[in-house]
Amino acid sequence: MVDLAGAGHRGVMLVTGAGSGDGTTTVLVNVGVVLASATRPVLLIDGNLYRPRLHTVFGLSNEVGLTSVLANRASLTEAIQRAPGREGVLVLTSGPVDVDPAELLSKVDTRNILTAAAIVAPVILMDGPPLLSVTGGVILAGLTSSVIVVVRAGHTSRTELASALDLVERTGTPILGVVLNDVAGEQTDEYRTGRARGPDHGDVAQASQADLHPPRGRGRRGRGSGETVIGSPVTVP
Repeated sequence: MVDLAGAGHRGVMLVTGAGSGDGTTTVLVNVGVVLASATRPVLLIDGNLYRPRLHTVFGLSNEVGLTSVLANRASLTEAIQRAPGREGVLVLTSGPVDVDPAELLSKVDTRNILTAAAIVAPVILMDGPPLLSVTGGVILAGLTSSVIVVVRAGHTSRTELASALDLVERTGTPILGVVLNDVAGEQTDEYRTGRARGPDHGDVAQASQADLHPPRGRGRRGRGSGETVIGSPVTVP
């Protein structure tokens, strides 16, 4: 996942999953912290207006956020906050959600705001709602520059993964890859079948909980993926 997100892709990368509970927020937050620790500013956007969590993870106010910018109640720069204790990590929380999330995300201004966000940081990761549960995930997939799909081993079925990939394909947005979350090395082959394995969907990268949550203050190599995980982990409730 670190390799996928840090490979020089431009624009906003949507990190989403097939269904709820796949661990997209955990993966997004910890990868964002890793990339920022490598002296690369990272902007994390909470686009999951159905279940926003980034403000809770970083202990930030959610009075002003993405919805505030969409409603013209705040500018993008006014809404972005710095994550306390996390050098180089910028956060655009969801903001108050008082209308239908799909209606908000469908606004023409959403694409313009995401385009403007590219000026703020070279790496932008957006936490998205699940693709199969609500319409907001597909809407954001069509508005962002690329998509990374997170699946949780033992939780997401291959049928659900295939359906999620189909939905993204229909938007025309490139799929950078599929990340297996909470996976043991021997489980990887269970998902390396069918269309998820094809070149159109990029690589299948492992992101086990052990890899994303190394001992505090120590760095180590991720099992199987060859990714370096450094710094203390961020716990996502």
